[in-house]
Amino acid sequence: MTTSNQERPLNPSTASIWQKGLTGGLVGAAINLIVLWIAQSLMGGPLEITMPPTNTLAPLPWWQVVIATLVPAAGATVLYWLLLRFVPGATPIFWIAGLLFLLLSFFGPLGLPVAAGVKTTLVIMHIVAGLSILTFLTR
Repeated sequence: MTTSNQERPLNPSTASIWQKGLTGGLVGAAINLIVLWIAQSLMGGPLEITMPPTNTLAPLPWWQVVIATLVPAAGATVLYWLLLRFVPGATPIFWIAGLLFLLLSFFGPLGLPVAAGVKTTLVIMHIVAGLSILTFLTR
């Protein structure tokens, strides 16, 4: 028995998935840098968050925003690639998992001992990263 393309849709190539994941991460990082700049302008200085290992307040560097957006993009890309290869109906499952991860990621910023404006900015940045990555990977 043969399987036609009509019965089983072709999965996107690995290169295509990685390109979409990287694009989503880069777009999310760029938007998050704009959010960071706007927040710093409104607050009159750098966003200060607690930094390990001493947990003292320190300015949030721009490069950390980029890394904190690209690393989840890589993880999401691997997850989506695996789902596409092994799970029927991968895209809705990926969206549900991604949105759950996004909601769980709020515990990080909301648990920091920083000003409400800083927490709000960090949550906005999490939303930007998550939605950018999910949207670009699945389109």
